[in-house]
Amino acid sequence: NYFGHAVSSAGDINKDGYSDLIIGAYGLPQNGKVFLYSEDTPIAIKLSSFTAVIEDGTVHLHWCNENETNHAGFNVWRSSHANQDFVKINLDFVQGKHHGSGADYDFFDTPEAPGIYYYKLEDINLDGVFSFSNIIHIDWITTAVNDETPLTFQLHQNYPNPFNTQTTIRYELPQAVHVLLTILDTRGRIICRLVNQNQPAGAYTVVWCGKDDAGKETASGLYFCQLRAVDLHCVHKMTLLK
Repeated sequence: NYFGHAVSSAGDINKDGYSDLIIGAYGLPQNGKVFLYSEDTPIAIKLSSFTAVIEDGTVHLHWCNENETNHAGFNVWRSSHANQDFVKINLDFVQGKHHGSGADYDFFDTPEAPGIYYYKLEDINLDGVFSFSNIIHIDWITTAVNDETPLTFQLHQNYPNPFNTQTTIRYELPQAVHVLLTILDTRGRIICRLVNQNQPAGAYTVVWCGKDDAGKETASGLYFCQLRAVDLHCVHKMTLLK
């Protein structure tokens, strides 16, 4: 047990969602020292994809693990803050599928209240060693704003526009339909899927915080808000200024 030779995992002592290590030193009590190290950045695991979309009132997490060799499975962590206060939310361990070439996984989460949520995966191998994925983000801020049934489908212009940090999008549904609300760039590529679920008739608001599906800040410029519902296809221009 000389310094540099005794290293053990202490779990998550400071509750920051990362692994803590204890490195022991000299065996003599008068010279004994213990050093605590905390990994303060996520260790990327080999995922070919990790996404979150809103479907049928839940957050649908989907990821693909590139290699299942020596893989035990996953835990799913969530927070309302980008880099702290993560809590493990899966009651049952997400067992690995043990396919050497990789495998797809799905997890469905229903947060207690609308908000902006951040997710990461804890990957654990068969030796008990674990690491964390990158963090992804989703705006789960879709709420019905009144009990009156609208007469027509309608997508309102976002407000404010132009906007800096966030903007509010309102739309109305006269009947229950599947709604796809997306943000597109000027080349028609989907930047962010705000809503992808069945919704009852009503008026709704969604807040977009200027981030893409991976939780990354988007650049200043022109974007398009697109609503698809049944045969309805509405588009509005929106400008992000930073």
